[in-house]
Amino acid sequence: MKKTWDDRKAILDFLILIGIFSDVSPKCDKCDRDMALKPFDNKGKGDGFHWICRTADHTCKRSIRKDTWMEGSHLPSITIIRLNYEWIRRVPAQGVLDDLGLAKQTVTDWFSFCRE
Repeated sequence: MKKTWDDRKAILDFLILIGIFSDVSPKCDKCDRDMALKPFDNKGKGDGFHWICRTADHTCKRSIRKDTWMEGSHLPSITIIRLNYEWIRRVPAQGVLDDLGLAKQTVTDWFSFCRE
C-alpha cells in the first residue's frame, strides 16, 4: 500500500509543480480557515488526496481538482496526463485504447477535449 501512496504523492507533486493543481490552501466555506491537503484511501480510484477542514463543529472536503480542467473527470490524474501525452504524440486512438485499457468513447471524448 505504501508504494501506491508514494506514487500518487509523486504524481500530485508533479501536477503542483507544473501548475495544474495549486499548492495554496483553499479557504473552508464554513469557517474561512485554510484547509489541509490530506491523503485518503479511495480504493485505487481517483487521486487519493483532497483538501479538508476538520473542526469540532464541522468537516468540509474539497477536491484537489476543483477549478481545474480536470474537475469532473472520474479518471485518475495519471491517466488524464497519459491521455494528453498520447494525443500530443499523435498516437492513434486504437493504440491508446490498447495501452491504457480505456473504453473507446472515453478516448474519443478526451481527444476531442484536447482538440478544443
